Amino acid sequence: MACKANEAKDEVLFLYKFQPGECPQSFGINVARMAGIPRGVLDRAKFKAAEFSEKLSALTEKVKSARVVVNG
Repeated sequence: MACKANEAKDEVLFLYKFQPGECPQSFGINVARMAGIPRGVLDRAKFKAAEFSEKLSALTEKVKSARVVVNG
């Protein structure tokens, strides 16, 4: 994230924009890597994140299918 600082006024302006919707991906593993988390932990986190994503997708499809049956 970029920022502008005015030290004379003791102000910081963060340059970001909020938008409605969901974030398409997380950068948590990248941040963990930059923080020096061991490679083994990062690899396990990537595996668990992929596993969670698959389960979430399957559940989402199940809910969508149930809505079609109820509304259809």
